[in-house]
Amino acid sequence: MTTTLPVFARRAATGCAEPPSLGSGAAGVGSTVTAPVPPASSAAPAPATVCPDVAVSMLGGRHWFTRNLALNAGAALVLGGGSQDNRLLDTYFGLGPTVGLSVLLGNWRHLAVAASPAVSFVWFKAAGAAASTYLFDLRAELEAELHFGFIGLPALSVGLRSGVLLRLEKSTQVTLWAAGVSGATTVRGLVNDLSLRYYF
Repeated sequence: MTTTLPVFARRAATGCAEPPSLGSGAAGVGSTVTAPVPPASSAAPAPATVCPDVAVSMLGGRHWFTRNLALNAGAALVLGGGSQDNRLLDTYFGLGPTVGLSVLLGNWRHLAVAASPAVSFVWFKAAGAAASTYLFDLRAELEAELHFGFIGLPALSVGLRSGVLLRLEKSTQVTLWAAGVSGATTVRGLVNDLSLRYYF
């Protein structure tokens, strides 16, 4: 299963590649932000490079101890960097564990519904000289899982989760917290938050 955590930002000056020149029509690694056209009497500002955010994802496993209780555990890992025109770009790194439980609430033919509380922690560093960012997630979600026994593959399943999320993000000068709905809350989320599993 995979759980996509919030994105993390890199430094615009050295964190990502510069976009192609204006008018080339090519898509670059970075995006370009331009201000409204100023009056003729003032100088036009130079486009600013904006780094794409880094998506940190978790990969984990699930073990059922009994028919109704399972342990979920996994880890997040992200690493990247590079160079452009002999200019070294920031090397970013993120790492952290997740642990949770799944309690089976009901099972109807090929559909199972479970409550899945979980705790996640991620440490992220955008560069050697940049401040570290710490992220803490506490989730309480309901999960629906469809097993493909009706086509002869009972060990294969897909699942969707939705529930409430409490999140704390902290760096040297910034502390942010938020509470809200997590999981599949939009049509796009039905695809982004879909979990594919195979039970051994």
